[in-house]
Amino acid sequence: MLLPHTMRTTIKLLAFFIAGLGIGLLIGRTDIFTIFYLIAATGVVTLIYIIGKIAALIAKSKNSIVTNYIGLIALALIFSTVTAFITLHNIIERKQKIAEELIPKLEKYRQQNSVYPTSLNDLGIDNNDMFSYWTDSIRQTYSIRFIRDGWHFSQYDSKTKEWTSGD
Repeated sequence: MLLPHTMRTTIKLLAFFIAGLGIGLLIGRTDIFTIFYLIAATGVVTLIYIIGKIAALIAKSKNSIVTNYIGLIALALIFSTVTAFITLHNIIERKQKIAEELIPKLEKYRQQNSVYPTSLNDLGIDNNDMFSYWTDSIRQTYSIRFIRDGWHFSQYDSKTKEWTSGD
């Protein structure tokens, strides 16, 4: 049995929506450079779609199946780009929160031991792949740094008690 046209269209839209969501979630977990590639691919596919629509208008023909699928792909890529940025933003916020939770633990360690720990492992924290941590030679000040998006970083300095960002 063949599905009605509107139901087939709805299923296609839903399939491309889910594909876009999946692509966005995967790419958002990488870095800003991969998102740039996604933006470039989205631009190219969207441009091809627009050219196909213009060609169909000039030829005064109906939209071809290829043009319709290219449009769906463009829509999925646009959705995946938005999803990737939202995912990346959430990951950055989570890293920032975890880093801010380290500060009171480090201060408590210093109160108990008169110096800051030599590594985060001394606090029972195994996030060495997420954070860089170092102290001065007498362990009276420290800095914590994490990569935000593959390009930019945030860093906390215990001397100034401030977060700074850079690239």
